[in-house]
Amino acid sequence: MSKNSIQTAIAEADGLIKAGRHRQADMLLSSAIMTASNAPALRRRLGILRAQQMDYPGARRELEAAASLAPNNASVLQPLAFVYDRMDLPVLARAAAERLLEVAPDNSAAFSLLAGMAKPGEDHSTMLDGITRAISRTETRANDKARLGFAGGRLAHLAGDPARAFAFFESANQAHTAQDDAAGRAALANRLINAFSKVSWPDFQPRAQLILLTGAPGSG
Repeated sequence: MSKNSIQTAIAEADGLIKAGRHRQADMLLSSAIMTASNAPALRRRLGILRAQQMDYPGARRELEAAASLAPNNASVLQPLAFVYDRMDLPVLARAAAERLLEVAPDNSAAFSLLAGMAKPGEDHSTMLDGITRAISRTETRANDKARLGFAGGRLAHLAGDPARAFAFFESANQAHTAQDDAAGRAALANRLINAFSKVSWPDFQPRAQLILLTGAPGSG
């Protein structure tokens, strides 16, 4: 199976998934794997699909196969670590996340997973330094900075450093605020107001007024 054929199969599966036809997508990818069993991209996509369907044993089989074919591929290691975590396999989840950090040192998902597994009394200094470096990079996206900030905050809290924890949580909040789509929220509010303005309110509420409350990142 050629590289182009593999990419075509994945694209077709993505189309089926967007249309809500997950079973057909699973069958398409499974069929393609029978033809190209050594294609990590196919196994990765099928593994992610099964994880999304909460078939974690099935996802594990495909992602482990993909990882054996592409051991240095961060896009395979990340969902594999997630699946191990969902299956309550902490030793495997930690190993996959640590391997992911070796391949992609700034990976926010790996830091988040490892921070969630961290315990008081452990030495978190290396991870805290790594998180700080990742947050400081200008190329780090806002959503990754937010995830890193929450991870760093938890680790700093476990390390007994409340001031540093607060600074991390504040950076996470700022990253969330930076992502806030004010125009999108305004458009949504207008659509809701227009919809509710067409509602026939009961006669016993002549003074009833619509009050619309919308939440935003950082507002709570």
